[in-house]
Amino acid sequence: PAAQVQQSAVSAPQTASQPLPPASRPVLSKRKPAAQAVAQRQSAVSAPQAAPQPPPLDEIQEQVQNLQPPQPGKAARKQSDKTAVVKPWVLKPKGSAGRSSPAGYKIQSAMGLADNRRLYNAFCEAARLLAIEHLDIKQTIREQEKYKISMVLVKAQNMFPYLQRFVNNWPFYDLIAQYLRNRSQYAHAKDQALGELQKIINDGTGDNHARDDGEVTNLAKKTSSAVMALPLARNHEQPRPWIKASLPLLPHIRER
Repeated sequence: PAAQVQQSAVSAPQTASQPLPPASRPVLSKRKPAAQAVAQRQSAVSAPQAAPQPPPLDEIQEQVQNLQPPQPGKAARKQSDKTAVVKPWVLKPKGSAGRSSPAGYKIQSAMGLADNRRLYNAFCEAARLLAIEHLDIKQTIREQEKYKISMVLVKAQNMFPYLQRFVNNWPFYDLIAQYLRNRSQYAHAKDQALGELQKIINDGTGDNHARDDGEVTNLAKKTSSAVMALPLARNHEQPRPWIKASLPLLPHIRER
């Protein structure tokens, strides 16, 4: 009967809502409004770009790996350990650093880096930064306190295991001595040139007597020579231009 059909239809449990047919689904736009996109692009362009900062000392040791050959795998290391020969300690050559043989030796060649100028520059920069951080850069290596030099040498070996093959870390000692000596010579030349220039100025302004053309010309030549004798200004607390190209290539040195 019709009444029973209607009653069963009312008492039947409601089923889950069926999804809308494709034609009736709302279409969501994936694109941002044009005004919002333009505003974001304008804000990105107008935002000031931060100036790149040179990497500090603690980043130098993370960058030399690119200059080293790739490390062997675990199986290759096990096999090489069985047949490995203990590397001998590298003793300091006879003579003075920076001089030609037989009177001395070149630090770069003695370190085994004759064909790796960038890596040698990295050690030079590390020696300069550690000297600025821990030593008195107004004094030479012989005037420094011994315990401070020992501390710097140990710190350098911990940062760069490559240096652990050298007895008493003599290459890094030579690099620090080289930097302090060059800086001392620069400061001395600057003071001497400034003193000569001050003397010329005092001689030229100390009296009021008339000078002939020859005296004026001679005074001008002395002044020009004193100015030309002034060494080029260097900021010893900032990375040098030649090292900036090497810093991105300085990884952590690993023992081979």
